[in-house]
Amino acid sequence: MYSLVDVTEDEDKTVKQHFGPLSKCRNLMRTKPELVTLGSSFRFSQERVRRIELREEDVWVVTHPKCGTTWTLELTWHIMNGVNLEDTSKNLYERAPFIDLVMIHNKDQKETNDFFDNLDQLPSPRLIKTHYPIELLPPNLLSVCKVIFVCRNVKDVCVSYFHHEALMKHHDLKCDFITYARDIYKPGLVNHGGYFKMLESGWSKRNESNLLFLWYEDLKEDQREAIRKIMKHLQLRLFDEDINRFEEKQKNSFYNFFHQASFSHDI
Repeated sequence: MYSLVDVTEDEDKTVKQHFGPLSKCRNLMRTKPELVTLGSSFRFSQERVRRIELREEDVWVVTHPKCGTTWTLELTWHIMNGVNLEDTSKNLYERAPFIDLVMIHNKDQKETNDFFDNLDQLPSPRLIKTHYPIELLPPNLLSVCKVIFVCRNVKDVCVSYFHHEALMKHHDLKCDFITYARDIYKPGLVNHGGYFKMLESGWSKRNESNLLFLWYEDLKEDQREAIRKIMKHLQLRLFDEDINRFEEKQKNSFYNFFHQASFSHDI
């Protein structure tokens, strides 16, 4: 079991120097042993996350932020639902609950409990999103559920996360990229901070039969091959005409397709 400890005084000063008063990212804690940096409100959800009632039909997409999470979720959701383009208009939160959300928005214990109680009531099959490392998830996750773990080149992740935090008002980032990369991202002073520990979390389990490890770069190079890998992993099948319909929709409305799914999200 991982405990939570405050970041050091110097680290806290650095965070508050570069994240403005509107930011929900100013109060950070680390796991002990050191694994990941999270918002202090994770203390309300840590045990609820570990006690999620797993189902064999559940599919989890686990990533470090800005590693192709939304893209992978959309592909996986359509594989699970036979390319249901009509329901794509539904917010991705509805189609793939994001269990980190209560921590990101600093929800209290009651709000956190309500969120996880609602998660327990969702019908199967559930597609669940998280940026938490596997060590913080239910201990029997890989023996019960199918997991898709996606990672990306750390340099690209850092650039993407910087622009994300600069864009989002509730992050309220107040520094340039060089400062961010050196003083904030590299030492992990962000929500879900700790890129290499997160990579190790997935990479060390890449040979588990219930875990599929993907690189964002491979997804970008050959999406169809990624679809085939996900289908094989989930033991599901789409016909070529279904994949064609998905890719046609993706091509004809790329901005709306991913803007709707991604920018309604926080991370």
